Amino acid sequence: MNAAIAVSTTQETQVAVRWYRKFPLANISESKNNPRSRYDEAKLAELAANVKQHGVLQPVLVRPHPNGVPDTFELVVGSRRFRASKLARRETIPAPSGTKPMPNLPRFS
Repeated sequence: MNAAIAVSTTQETQVAVRWYRKFPLANISESKNNPRSRYDEAKLAELAANVKQHGVLQPVLVRPHPNGVPDTFELVVGSRRFRASKLARRETIPAPSGTKPMPNLPRFS
């Protein structure tokens, strides 16, 4: 698992750190409820070249697949990044994998 990127706090200084991991593209399928139905192939190819050079800079969002098969996921957000990653022949894509509470972190003002 990779370290935290996003942090949220409350008044009591309760801190939750979001953890990200790389999910295999082969285990992710696009949602049938995705409102996007058209993709500009030229822009998708441009994004794929960027992903090939720099990787995916903004994680996608996945959830356990409704079919119930273990280790399969449904893509919720990030269909262009997902498709560009496939075009770039990447094997994985980053997505949040949960949060961990960290209540003892010092508070900075």
